[in-house]
Amino acid sequence: MSHERLNYLNECHRSAREELLFRVKHRDAYLKFQLTVQVVIWGLINGVTFLGSSTSEGKTLDSNFSALCLPISFVFAGLYFVENGLIGKMSLYIKSLTDKELELCKTSNSEQEHRKIVIYNWESSEEFEEYRKKFNLLLRSITQFFVFLLLPLVVSVEYHKTLNLYNVRSLESLIQLVSGTLIGLLIVYGYLRRREG
Repeated sequence: MSHERLNYLNECHRSAREELLFRVKHRDAYLKFQLTVQVVIWGLINGVTFLGSSTSEGKTLDSNFSALCLPISFVFAGLYFVENGLIGKMSLYIKSLTDKELELCKTSNSEQEHRKIVIYNWESSEEFEEYRKKFNLLLRSITQFFVFLLLPLVVSVEYHKTLNLYNVRSLESLIQLVSGTLIGLLIVYGYLRRREG
């Protein structure tokens, strides 16, 4: 294999790995923002002061404010799953570099005809595959369900108590229903994609 090709392969791996780590940090920030926003909304509704700010005369915010919990959660869930999908694709790309390196060595005239030792990167290793397929995948999905769907539902419980099945506020209820449904679909879709790939 020529030095130029080897250097190029190394640079592809390095830059993809760097981008992957940046995206993981970015993705995880959406999870932290989601938790922070839900806690702040819950706190403001229950009269907690944050950074010296409070509602006038110690009054709490209207519980209808909590109707924003699910739509906000949907936005963060969407951003989270977009980044997560990109991370999955980048991981597959990095995984493919092992095969590309092997092919370069097989076709090179200056190297051995066939290599007996394959150099696996993390994404193409048996250990990574075992880690990915075990309980980790299910635990991640349960955590996402809790953070993006269950927590906002709990925070907005006061809002949901005010709803009457026969006198439902149409626009607010529609937004809640659509947001909750889409969050659930994102979680299920993310789980199925990770299980396959």
